[in-house]
Amino acid sequence: MIKTLLLLLFFTTSILASELYIKVTKTSSVTTLKRIKSHLNSMHLRMIYKKGKTAYIVYSGPYSSQKSASSAMKKVQRSFPKAYIIKPKKNSTSSISNKNGFFVGVALGYSAISSNYSIATNSPAINRANENGLNYELGGGYRFDNGLSLSLSYMKADTSDLLFDNIISEFNYNFSNKSGVAPFIGLSLGYGALTWNIDPIDNQSSDSNNDSNSILFGTQMGFIYEGLKYISIYTSYQYLAMQHITTIEIDASNSNTIENQAIHSLKLGIVYNF
Repeated sequence: MIKTLLLLLFFTTSILASELYIKVTKTSSVTTLKRIKSHLNSMHLRMIYKKGKTAYIVYSGPYSSQKSASSAMKKVQRSFPKAYIIKPKKNSTSSISNKNGFFVGVALGYSAISSNYSIATNSPAINRANENGLNYELGGGYRFDNGLSLSLSYMKADTSDLLFDNIISEFNYNFSNKSGVAPFIGLSLGYGALTWNIDPIDNQSSDSNNDSNSILFGTQMGFIYEGLKYISIYTSYQYLAMQHITTIEIDASNSNTIENQAIHSLKLGIVYNF
């Protein structure tokens, strides 16, 4: 599964065509920059820019063909008659800072659970749960023009025996990029609920508390490709520490505990940027 996700990301980024941009205008005012962004958004055009020594240079794009760039150019020139189409030289997009603003995204991945079993002597056999399965994620957030982003997402990790429902907030930093691919790192904090789909002990009549809740915290790292008009594609590894403890009471003085300690996740996601 992990190899499949990595190959899918490589295939997706490798088939992308060369990119065209429209050089719109330049401004030294952040307020004007925001107005230009709002104006281009109203025409359903994406704005990106690079910061020069004295001014912000504003672009629209990227466009995958001359036809799509020319169509957008007609709209842009109504308000910015001096705008023109350019094709950046190789690696020149590294100086172009991708959009800031709101975004939403979905992701699919693979999760592995780290667990610790503390089993009392002469206790009934423990049903060890399947600890590997798919994860799904849906969320959104806001990205600032300095590369920082804040997001909130819902993540479900399902191993068939264990079901984790997590609400996670992420704080990420995107490094400057070349060829539209940027590495990123971040921190996570959240809250999760664990539901058991199997009984830890077969036919046991003693009291047990299977399901649990836990605070989550961890980190993530990955790569994001931002060369498309409104869409970004990313792959990431995320580590989430947790403390889901399942207690199984055998008798008054004897009990077992199962502690689910961490989720290791590999994800492949798509983000839509407004």
